[in-house]
Amino acid sequence: MPLICHLLIGPPGSGKSTFAAKLMQLGNYKIISSDGIRKQLYGDENTQGNWGEIEAEIIAQMVNAVAGKQPIIYDATNAKRGWRMDMLRKVAIAVTTQGKGLRKPEWVGWHLRTPLAKCKEWNRNRSRKVPETVIEMGYQSLRDFPPMMAEGFIAVYPVYLQRADFSEQNVAATIENLSGAKLNDYNRQPMTLHPYSRLVDFDRLMHLIAILIRYYKLESFPKADNTTSQHILFAGQSIEEISAMMTRLHGKIYADKQALTADLDFLHRHGMIGEKDQNLPSLKITAGGTDLSKKHNFIPHFYSHLPHFRRLLKIIKFILEHHNLPLDQPRANNLIIQLQEHHIIQPSQVEAVRKDIKKILQPYQILSGLT
Repeated sequence: MPLICHLLIGPPGSGKSTFAAKLMQLGNYKIISSDGIRKQLYGDENTQGNWGEIEAEIIAQMVNAVAGKQPIIYDATNAKRGWRMDMLRKVAIAVTTQGKGLRKPEWVGWHLRTPLAKCKEWNRNRSRKVPETVIEMGYQSLRDFPPMMAEGFIAVYPVYLQRADFSEQNVAATIENLSGAKLNDYNRQPMTLHPYSRLVDFDRLMHLIAILIRYYKLESFPKADNTTSQHILFAGQSIEEISAMMTRLHGKIYADKQALTADLDFLHRHGMIGEKDQNLPSLKITAGGTDLSKKHNFIPHFYSHLPHFRRLLKIIKFILEHHNLPLDQPRANNLIIQLQEHHIIQPSQVEAVRKDIKKILQPYQILSGLT
């Protein structure tokens, strides 16, 4: 049986430490918290310190716990998806390398769904207060990018501490009934994979498109004299600069230069940036990455399925080519009308496109200000 560990997710003041204490009553857990590590290293949990040092100590303690077959409760905000995926990835690598062949733990995500007003109230009533702007940022990040199994969890559960029906017994029953059945059912669903079927790759591509739109005016991207990514970039921008921006905005897990270069080439090949070469295929994205389905740790996301991914990219390509949409009616409705008029989508796809807008175009800020 794999070691089942728990990663808590929620903005400051959402009750993570309270929930961790309740989880502790259900088993022989080791709580590892970012605040606790700060106090250990710097003598004060309020000291931000050097994240590299803090992270290294967190991972070292996790490896030691796994080596001792002691399940972990990781108590930190984990508000950004990039942070969550990066931590799970690093722990898995550390366990299998530093741990001399130890089996990687399986992680359950617990999303504290405490209302923003309640987070602020609880924050005011505790000794170590966090600025409300920090709470708001964490809350919004989790609204935009809520935790999902594809990040590397075997399950993700909401936690409503403020509700009268919350009980440790229900949490215990949830853990007791935990199995791979949900994941196995998901993987058995028919799915045509593509090069961006892994969530980390899909996220990176969407963030890259948003960065190019926001900072490099992608809708008026200059013509390229060469099909390589180095000529797609303009005004002296290098892959190093885009990588640094990706790290700063979204996390280091998305900043791999080789992967970003491949992403730029992918966007160019499909006519989304650079010179509009008539000889290039128009979003004829082919299936790929089929070997992923054979890996036991591959967990698909909604856009892992090629038809969903292809529809989304067609919409984004349309937005780039028609970025000055009329504003005489709500932009979401107007976009859908325009997509139908230009035969980008069929009437039967309208509801799916509304979900694309809500789940992708808005949170990734690919279409900023969409209502």
